[in-house]
Amino acid sequence: MHQAETMTTLASFDEITPPDPLAGDHGVMTDHALAGHRQWLCSAEIRYDPATLSEHCSLRVCDVETGRWTPAFEETRSFDTASPEEIRNASAGVRCRTRVVCAPDTGREGFYVRFDSPMGARLLRIPETGQPQQITAAMRAFDCEQTARFDGQLVGYSGRDGHEQIVWISPDGTTTGSLELPGGPASGGRFLSGLTTHEDSLYLTLTNKERGFEVWKMTGTRDRHDWTLVLERGAYRYAQNQEVLAAFAHRGDIILIAGASPDQRSPESKFFDYQGFEVIRLSADGTYELLAGVPRFSPQGLLVPLSGRGPNIARDPRLEFVCGAEHAGHMVIGVSDDDGFRLWVSADGETWQSITTEAFRTIYRVLGCRMLSHGNRLTLVMDTREVSGQARTRILTSALDAESLARPG
Repeated sequence: MHQAETMTTLASFDEITPPDPLAGDHGVMTDHALAGHRQWLCSAEIRYDPATLSEHCSLRVCDVETGRWTPAFEETRSFDTASPEEIRNASAGVRCRTRVVCAPDTGREGFYVRFDSPMGARLLRIPETGQPQQITAAMRAFDCEQTARFDGQLVGYSGRDGHEQIVWISPDGTTTGSLELPGGPASGGRFLSGLTTHEDSLYLTLTNKERGFEVWKMTGTRDRHDWTLVLERGAYRYAQNQEVLAAFAHRGDIILIAGASPDQRSPESKFFDYQGFEVIRLSADGTYELLAGVPRFSPQGLLVPLSGRGPNIARDPRLEFVCGAEHAGHMVIGVSDDDGFRLWVSADGETWQSITTEAFRTIYRVLGCRMLSHGNRLTLVMDTREVSGQARTRILTSALDAESLARPG
């Protein structure tokens, strides 16, 4: 077991936040979404005015290497251009939303944007070069909470009609079959929370509020496959590890960030001694190691954190997990508390260092964060709360390669 040490690296992060999304006047519905694909970021915005029955959609893209945002699409629709069906939908007052997701395209992954408003739905394909293209296709993939690849096909999960299931998605966006959850149907306290593909296997993570998270592994093919329960009972921390907050591949293993979200820590009798999230390394053979967390017994024997670090890596119960991913051969984990945001980085799970930057010190509170790895560039899409109470999205990016991550100080 490694002796816990704290090394701090001062990194340079550039802010590439686009101009604020469209402001909403009284009665006007607006929505805004950000997503990343390869070296690009995409910012989609929609504005719907029920008083004039008009809709405005716009799309901007950014190359993270340059930080330059470029308008890619802009269009306004009204009664003059809407179909009779769209006009009826507009009168019904259906809610307005925007989603940016990755979906399949002719057998390979493509980047798509979907605009939803009371005037209907529109789908744009964002090609590698050239202008976005409006397409007509089934949009079933957009109803999925998350997608992954298995046996050369796209797999998604959804809780449509209250019946949670795994669906197969064809290149044209339609569903071609479904699978029930392994281990029994979903219930109020047990439900699918994530998909991860690694080394020809599909891993499912399920939240279980009573017994602790579950991890299932599917091997084989779409038509002939086997399910194996590789980890259960929250790695024997039970309800205090009721969910996998994030899962990602790292050097042949799956890294699990496990714990309980702040809004799920009830009843208090189960969480009065809750100390924070854990970092667990799951191997392909089903064995697992505790990298940071609470020492305890399990069927594997005594679990002791290899890093010598307890929950939250820093042993600070105020910290909350907000994001995690593999980048440049390292585990990168973002945490936040009332003092701001910071990153923890490790190549082996035993030695950890903290990354800070002047840009992090200007952030009052982080509500959520998406971490995107683009080659040697790490980008953080952060939902923040200003001192004034105003919510704001900020985007920070840095060129962090393996050498700079391994260099302390």
